Amino acid sequence: MNKNIKRTIALALAVGTASVATPVTNYNLLTTKAYASNYHARGVDSLTLANGSGNSFKLYTSTSYTIEANGSLGVGDIYYATTTTASVKITSVSGPDNDKVRIFRGNDTSSKDDYKIGDSISLTDDTTTLEVRVYENNYNDNKHYSSSDYNRYLIKVKYTGDDSYLDHHHHYSHNDYDNDDDYLDSLYLYNKNRDKIQLYEDNKYDDKLDSDDLDDDNEGDTFYAKTSSDVVSIETSGVDHDYVRVFKATNDSSKAIETGDDIPVAGDKTLTVRIYNEEPDDDIEYEDDNNVIGEYKIKLEYTGNNGATSTNTGSPITAKSNQWVQVNGYWQYNDTLGNPLKSQWYYDRNYGKWYYLGSDGRMSVNCWLSYGNSWYYVGGSGAMLTNYWILTGGKYYYVGSYGAMVTNTIISGYKIGADGAWIK
Repeated sequence: MNKNIKRTIALALAVGTASVATPVTNYNLLTTKAYASNYHARGVDSLTLANGSGNSFKLYTSTSYTIEANGSLGVGDIYYATTTTASVKITSVSGPDNDKVRIFRGNDTSSKDDYKIGDSISLTDDTTTLEVRVYENNYNDNKHYSSSDYNRYLIKVKYTGDDSYLDHHHHYSHNDYDNDDDYLDSLYLYNKNRDKIQLYEDNKYDDKLDSDDLDDDNEGDTFYAKTSSDVVSIETSGVDHDYVRVFKATNDSSKAIETGDDIPVAGDKTLTVRIYNEEPDDDIEYEDDNNVIGEYKIKLEYTGNNGATSTNTGSPITAKSNQWVQVNGYWQYNDTLGNPLKSQWYYDRNYGKWYYLGSDGRMSVNCWLSYGNSWYYVGGSGAMLTNYWILTGGKYYYVGSYGAMVTNTIISGYKIGADGAWIK
């Protein structure tokens, strides 16, 4: 690769364009939410998801279930599967050692709820999320892990079998019964990396709330929290989620969102969690409160501003220089003055890989990048891929030893066309 690639360059991210000249034809695949990967943890080359009987089934890149997830999985990416069986298991993971891999169901991320490879995992909802974590070292039940300690892969498993199973094992059939529970058993606030954000009972942040042990005395309460994450989400338990909705604003026309959905944060805001006695309509607004039987509020203080914080005296925290740092859940590289590199490639000699830092300083992941007359692809770890087949939009493309996508050639007997796609 040209040595001048380290200079500041203008790159076009191929995330909305699809033509003969551009290999990116699947918008959904290349716009998955970025997740800051752990460079010391091994990536997953492939994994096998199976039903209770051990028969494997396919992973897909979207809920259309049309494009299979082939090749290495992208760190932080979301994959999808369907099954008619009431339990599943991950029977194998290639790449990392089994002792470094654990699976969590939904938001059960405490150590007592982890599953090993081969363990049977019961499905508890119409769609159950499995979080596969690959740690740097062998998993330790007694260690408290943060999101920077592992690589994460999400699998959303849709249950298409007999509804009576889930009704019996998880919750009553909401089509036949109304909800009488007016308070939650637990209430959790998460940042974009799925780390819990501590809730407090006062605006001085003195009294921590035990989010795992709410009771009827907490119903109607207002809680407080701080975060620098520009995306948060809320999870609850104790009431069927079909009767729970979250509002990210308190104006009358604010639309409800479901628990678990992303909530963008750009400043201080009040989040409202409501419990209904009837399943609310999809388009219900904040002013439509006739069937509300329980409510909680979270006053969220946003401490963002590119991750910069200050002490009580107002003195800024000294920026780290000549190293990778994580800011608001994203990786960036700071130069000798502690300023993030922007709009340029960076070659990390420790890993022997090229990385691209965007105009906001964030490391690019899982996307095509245009430089000169060539296309390059950075994977889930952010590293430029070389000598690698890439599946995009149902077509295969090949990047050579310098990372550039090849065209009009033959690779290992496979003919590559002018657009870079393998001609079947």
